[in-house]
Amino acid sequence: MSPIRFKPKQRHSAISDDVKHQICKWSTANKSKRHKEIAKHFNEKYPNLNIERTQTFKHKEVKFPALEHAMSLWVENVTAGSVILTDLLIKEKAKIFAEAFNI
Repeated sequence: MSPIRFKPKQRHSAISDDVKHQICKWSTANKSKRHKEIAKHFNEKYPNLNIERTQTFKHKEVKFPALEHAMSLWVENVTAGSVILTDLLIKEKAKIFAEAFNI
């Protein structure tokens, strides 16, 4: 029997909604640009990102914009205070905001 070969996992860079939105706007304004050129432009603009050509640049509308905005502000404030965010902490805060917004 031949050994089973696994493909190495592709690493994806975390791209904020704000940057995704910028990418969508820039690519719409520069329709002649290919994905490779779009990725190059934003990799130069944001050196900490590693956008690969194969990644798609779609911005998905959020279902609850008020909740998204509240969470964004909360994360910004919490991380400025050197708090370490965990999945559990984020989920709990989202539940609190969801209840406040009657979601």
